[in-house]
Amino acid sequence: VQGSDVKVAISTQQAAEPSGQSSSGSSSTSSSSFDASVFFKYLTSSSMGHTLLTTRSLPSTQEFMRSHSAVLPEGAVLVADRQTKGKGRGGNVWTSPDGCLMFTALRRLQVPGPQAAFINYVVCLAVVQGIKEATKNLIEGGLNAQIKWPNDIYYSGMKIGGALIHTTWSASKFCVLTGIGLNVSNSQPTTCLDDIIFRQLHQQRQGAAVQLTAQEGTMNPGVCKEHLLACVLNHLELCFSMFEFQGFEPLKPLYLTSWMHSNQQVELAEDVTAEGSTGVGLLDRGKKVMLTIVGLSPY
Repeated sequence: VQGSDVKVAISTQQAAEPSGQSSSGSSSTSSSSFDASVFFKYLTSSSMGHTLLTTRSLPSTQEFMRSHSAVLPEGAVLVADRQTKGKGRGGNVWTSPDGCLMFTALRRLQVPGPQAAFINYVVCLAVVQGIKEATKNLIEGGLNAQIKWPNDIYYSGMKIGGALIHTTWSASKFCVLTGIGLNVSNSQPTTCLDDIIFRQLHQQRQGAAVQLTAQEGTMNPGVCKEHLLACVLNHLELCFSMFEFQGFEPLKPLYLTSWMHSNQQVELAEDVTAEGSTGVGLLDRGKKVMLTIVGLSPY
């Protein structure tokens, strides 16, 4: 890509390879630590991830993709080792230390306008499914991450990732840029997948009256970023395809199994306005009402 340090790798499964770009079967010239050949080995999608862009550092993967989405093919994904100006929801800064998996993927969806509200749900579902799949080789059954509405990924009450979705409407389709950040091997600022797996293996060995020493722990393989990204993109394509043709309803049961709010109690308060009318809101004044979340509303 002209004027940047971003390098491009094309899956050899594609029929044609653009001139001047490296394929997954050739030696990479990218300065990124991300190994394209390992990634493509695990990728089973038909388009998601088949155009892979990598870089060691840039301000924001999402901003780069927003600037170039018009010329990028369906399923293109950009991965950065580091972001210097990563963004979260509401304009918040996303901390991007070494050890994070940070990427933005492009997908164009043809869905009715009212269904666009569910795109965020579909993305988060694909992320937790991808985490589970990518960790099955490290811990029995894989890790069951949870979704904190609307776009955070949690495990055991601690945030391990998040999503930022940017959509625009063009040529009768939603252009969806899915920005994801996942803590893979960075213990700060919260925790990471490698630490979670280490603790679970330690607990399992304690239950079997066998101690896991620090030296043994360091010998256990961590989560492979390339494998994790491939798994997330594989599930993202499956979820997006089902969503595009059948809507969110078929995905809803699986989403709710990963949703951390079922049966959660919340406190609402009646808000008294200056005119004396009332409304219900998350306010610390007026009459308080305890409610239990039972599921998702269609609206």
